Amino acid sequence: MSSSIGRSKTSSSTKSSETSSSVSLFAIRPNAGTEGRVMEVVANHFPMKFTSDLMVYHYDVDMEPMRLNQELSQMTFSDDTADKSDKRRAKKLNSKVYRIVVEEAIKRYSGPGELFDGVLPVFDGQKNMYTRKELDLERFAVKGGPSLPIPVGNSLYAPASEAKGMRKDIGGGRQLAYGYFQSVRPESNGVSLVIDRTATALYDSGPLVRFISKIMGIQNRADFMALKEFRDSDRKRIEKELKGIVIQVTHLTYKRKYKVIGMSKEPATRVTFDYKKTDPRGKEIDLGKISVIEFFEKHYPDRCPLHFGHLPCIMVGNSKNPNYLPLDVCELVPDQHVSKNLTNEQMVEMIRSSASQTPANRLAFIRESAKSTILDSKPYMKEFGI
Repeated sequence: MSSSIGRSKTSSSTKSSETSSSVSLFAIRPNAGTEGRVMEVVANHFPMKFTSDLMVYHYDVDMEPMRLNQELSQMTFSDDTADKSDKRRAKKLNSKVYRIVVEEAIKRYSGPGELFDGVLPVFDGQKNMYTRKELDLERFAVKGGPSLPIPVGNSLYAPASEAKGMRKDIGGGRQLAYGYFQSVRPESNGVSLVIDRTATALYDSGPLVRFISKIMGIQNRADFMALKEFRDSDRKRIEKELKGIVIQVTHLTYKRKYKVIGMSKEPATRVTFDYKKTDPRGKEIDLGKISVIEFFEKHYPDRCPLHFGHLPCIMVGNSKNPNYLPLDVCELVPDQHVSKNLTNEQMVEMIRSSASQTPANRLAFIRESAKSTILDSKPYMKEFGI
């Protein structure tokens, strides 16, 4: 991943213009009211104070994708941003990858004499980076890892491993997740940090078979195993829900991740491909056709007992030449945001659950989020004199 950071130069200029002959006069706002009684109102605004000698540098961050292998490309590029009419044009990175790249860059280039030596930058996830010290700019290349907590828009959500009591099932393989939104707002007497509770929908994690059974409204595994096949309408509904979701496989020694591109029309026992092996001299030998189930039983007999070979395969990779995976070896990667529309029932459940919290509980949640923000941001607050 190639990334360049350029410091923005801001200049102000005044242009003379002719004054209009007719000037509109507006009524001046009166002072605060004098009648009635004074009331104290509890607000989710937390005053912020800055040191008087604060100097902040603003940098515009620009990232350009380099050639990546197919798996990493699937995981980092937004399908909806690719210009299919011109494959030569670079794809646009999604917002999650921006954060991944910058976080990894800061981690990797913080050594003595390097770009971020003695600097704690703040990045907004798009194009803006702020530092207390001026950076000695240079080009650099990085690769990214995971980012926590989970950013969805301008809100933050705890990962599944730390989200006890902050998730609720809303049906169909989806769950309601509580998080918080934070922003800095100017006020008449200074600047304050505004924090409020937010909610969004995330996909369940775990075995893909369990997720599909929830989509179909099947309550237990025995009933799902009793299915001889998917009706075409069910298969299309499942495929529509799965497209774009990231899964990980269980038959390898590591959990490799893929983005789902579709579902086969035929069951795994009838989906075949050309089976080839390479001999010790490096010559490729064509062994004819083999089904997906036969291949997995031959190569991974101990790691993946297969119970659903009579059901369709998950398709991953290139749409023109996809790879096929049996349902048994697929799991949903946790903490994936639901970008598709919710059903009416799911929307009602989200509204009911969000509205059921009392003002006192909501205020307690906001205060706890403020404490967490302050605790997690202490190094940055010290860096920027807050």
